[in-house]
Amino acid sequence: MICEWPTQRDLRRELAYSCSSLLVFDALGVVVVAGLVQGQSIGLNPMNPLKHKTRFHEMAHVVLGHTAVADMHDDEALTRQIEEAEAEGVAYLLCALLDLPGQAESRFYIQGWLQGGTLPEKGAKRTFGAADRIMKAGQPVQH
Repeated sequence: MICEWPTQRDLRRELAYSCSSLLVFDALGVVVVAGLVQGQSIGLNPMNPLKHKTRFHEMAHVVLGHTAVADMHDDEALTRQIEEAEAEGVAYLLCALLDLPGQAESRFYIQGWLQGGTLPEKGAKRTFGAADRIMKAGQPVQH
C-alpha cells in the first residue's frame, strides 16, 4: 500500500516509529526525506526526483521482511547497514533491469552504508530474491 505523504507534524511522528527512512541531502546539505516505510505501507516524497528508485527501495524493505521484526528469517536481527544495503541493492537491480535512471545514486548509497565492507552472501541472495519477487509481482502466473 502506498500512503499519502505525511504533513510536517505527521512526518516527525512517522519517522520516530518508522523502521526505515531514506534520507538524501540537497545542495545546501539539508536532510530531505525521500521515502519512508512502516509495516507494509510506504510513503514517498512528492518532490523526490527519483520516485521510482525510492519506491523500489521502500518496497524492498517490506518484501525483505525488514519491517516485520517478529518474522525475521535469521536467528539474529539484521543491522541497519545490511538492511539499507539490501533494500538499495534491490532498487539498483530494478533500475538496471528496467533501464531507469538512479543506478549511480544507488551505488553511492550502498557504498555509504557498507562503509568499505561487503554484503554477506545471505544478504546478496535476499537482495536478488526480493528484486525477482518485485519484478514478477502483477505478472500473469505461468502454468
